[in-house]
Amino acid sequence: MRTTNQSDIHSVLLQECNSLLIDKVNKGNVALPEPWYALDLESLPLCYYPDDILDLADELKIEKDALKRSGWYKPANEGKIFIAWRKSDGTAQISVINSVEWQVEQNNRLNKSVPAFFYSAYSVKGSSEPIFVFQKAVDAALMISKGYTAVGLEADYPMKKQITALSKLCCPLIFICKNCPSDQQAMEKFVLSMARYADVSVIVIDDGNIRDWVLSESIAPLRGKQSGIKQLANRIMLKENGKDIDARSLDIMAAAAKLGPNCRDQFINLAKELGAKPNAHVSESLRLYADLIDAGMSSEEAKIITTDKYGITIFMREIGNSTLI
Repeated sequence: MRTTNQSDIHSVLLQECNSLLIDKVNKGNVALPEPWYALDLESLPLCYYPDDILDLADELKIEKDALKRSGWYKPANEGKIFIAWRKSDGTAQISVINSVEWQVEQNNRLNKSVPAFFYSAYSVKGSSEPIFVFQKAVDAALMISKGYTAVGLEADYPMKKQITALSKLCCPLIFICKNCPSDQQAMEKFVLSMARYADVSVIVIDDGNIRDWVLSESIAPLRGKQSGIKQLANRIMLKENGKDIDARSLDIMAAAAKLGPNCRDQFINLAKELGAKPNAHVSESLRLYADLIDAGMSSEEAKIITTDKYGITIFMREIGNSTLI
């Protein structure tokens, strides 16, 4: 009986191509980076694309048309190491690994609607165990080989559709990043995107080499874990960007509005400990409202603009000869 189900095709080919990689490595036909030989290669979700995918499909009783529909028919990738990255429609994306840098080759056809290894992570949906979120898919693969659940974005921070996917995991998320300005910016965006959906934490690799950290024999992944919202408050209040305390306080309130109700109060309290003024947006909204009125704008137009910018709605009420705001 021929196999036509996409999920079944993906599972059986993933296993066969991983076994093929292990065989090539054991025979010396494929050379891996030296530290990788200490890993459990059966748990490492990397594969070797067969020299003739149609022969393999026939051996596994997979119809050619079903093979093509599944996304696995990519004869141009023969003899290459790859990650089978399932897309949101369930079809496979064969993401070739550059064997010099050992990273996913970037091209315009790379579909990032879900993170790499998302469906494996989804199988533990609702677990209390954390899921590690890496910017690079190969780093996530190495983490998986060490027995942890991980996903790879192939982006600095989650893209819009990836946010939707990650929100469905219902698990704690730990973002792995370097201690450099670009990664700290990515961390800020990750926390702002995901804190309303999950308990988010951050691990910052101070020496900047995430792969060495993953491959370390003494890795203790939860060591160094820090609260995501605490890291976000620290970054907004302490980063060197020339802003005064009032401007930073406005940034805090803007961030709080994105975080959602579950952690908003905790975030604001953390920021207050760092000197934030939680009412700064109120005073700023009044200043803007007054400036707009002085510029000849109607009170209703000024109210709309102020509400859009600060989330504060100003009402005016006449009492005698006075106007109260």
